Amino acid sequence: MKIIVLMASPNRNGSTSLLTNEFVKGVADAGHDVLVYDVAHANISACGGCTKKSLYH
Repeated sequence: MKIIVLMASPNRNGSTSLLTNEFVKGVADAGHDVLVYDVAHANISACGGCTKKSLYH
């Protein structure tokens, strides 16, 4: 099974990180593929597609 974990705690080394790491270790040891995204520290911005000029105009 493929599992995506979205971690959103602003504290990088806090309780949420500890629990996430233990969860990831457990499911990885059980043979699952795990991908963790730290969304609290990711460079995510709004889509600018509607405000950008199209190549066809």
